[in-house]
Amino acid sequence: MFGHDGGELRQRRPDVEWHVHNDVTCALADFAANLPAEAGHVGYLTVSSGIALKIADLASRTVTVDGSGLQGEIGHLPAAVPSGLGRLLDLPCACGGAGHVAAVSAGPAIPRVAEALGLEPFDAAAFPGRLSEGDTGAWHLLDTVTYPLAQAIRWLWTTQPRLTVTGIGGGVAEALGAHYQRSLERET
Repeated sequence: MFGHDGGELRQRRPDVEWHVHNDVTCALADFAANLPAEAGHVGYLTVSSGIALKIADLASRTVTVDGSGLQGEIGHLPAAVPSGLGRLLDLPCACGGAGHVAAVSAGPAIPRVAEALGLEPFDAAAFPGRLSEGDTGAWHLLDTVTYPLAQAIRWLWTTQPRLTVTGIGGGVAEALGAHYQRSLERET
């Protein structure tokens, strides 16, 4: 396994300049590639098998991280859930904890949330069509799983005044497209 600093890559191929970044950092770089430096601080939120956020300062072209190279592991923050749905905080997170944003909002959580809400078994392939048809159960499920992320976005707006734009992507958000955007907009 290659180390996070790319040292082994450089040893094997010293003729190449290596930069090792995680998927969210790369998605942020792609999202921000055509934005002007004047855009300031730009974020990218990914909703996929997990939940993460990265923020870059375009003027300095940096992503500030801690000593371990981490920033924005918001999937493991405590989840806010809609009123009356506190039982969702018992759902397991992939990390072994419970009550995390990812335990309610990440892709693998959606079938568990559907079951906890007493809805029919979740079918990922049929879900976008059910939303397009206006299925109230499907919309209830989508609004429920986007709620923790909407609260996180509100928190960002409140605590990160220099954050000017945030892109949202990842497998779940991209598969549901306009439906996902509509649900997030309603919740924020």
